[in-house]
Amino acid sequence: MVVPEIIPAIMAATDEEYGRKLKAVENIVVRAQIVIADGDFVKATTVGASTIENFGSEISLDVHLMVKDPIAHIGEFSRVGIDRIIFHAEASREIEAVIEEIKSLGHRVGVALSLETPVSLIEKVIEGVDLVQLMAVEVGLSGGKFNPAVLPKALSLRERYPDLAIAVAGGISTDNAKLVVDAGANELVIGDHLFGSSDIKSYVEELQTILRNEEMKLTS
Repeated sequence: MVVPEIIPAIMAATDEEYGRKLKAVENIVVRAQIVIADGDFVKATTVGASTIENFGSEISLDVHLMVKDPIAHIGEFSRVGIDRIIFHAEASREIEAVIEEIKSLGHRVGVALSLETPVSLIEKVIEGVDLVQLMAVEVGLSGGKFNPAVLPKALSLRERYPDLAIAVAGGISTDNAKLVVDAGANELVIGDHLFGSSDIKSYVEELQTILRNEEMKLTS
């Protein structure tokens, strides 16, 4: 039995915020996802590759590129110890080229889909990616409310691609984690609910208990 993975989403506007959030989860999880926003694809702006490099980390780090031209940013993040590079399918007319660029630099590839974007947009390339990340909130909206419209998308993906890594990101909490796992997600990307909790370690442990119990039900 493989319990779905909890992945903190670190979205930080300053080095101080980035360092604080990274330190808060480094001894709790094995992977974190760094959200990179350029102020163009989404309104928010965040720290960049130099901040990730300066802080370093003993855990695996992914980047979620919420940027208008992903292929122009891949190189800078490739140089700072990133594992997976996740980009938005809506941000490029040359999805295949972005995937190949990421692979050529030795990284695993994730493709993110905004809430309103159909899975059909990536049908031609889905066999060549390592992860599909489904957004459950409006892209770039920190603190957005979880939208259950993501659930049938996840369920459809899982039915068609039983071995695919499927992440759901945005608005996930102890209240809806079970629904997300039932729909087929095996990665839960959590930001505000996690960092807004009074005890991050206890919150992660509570989520892990929920997910472990749910996986036992699904596999029994």
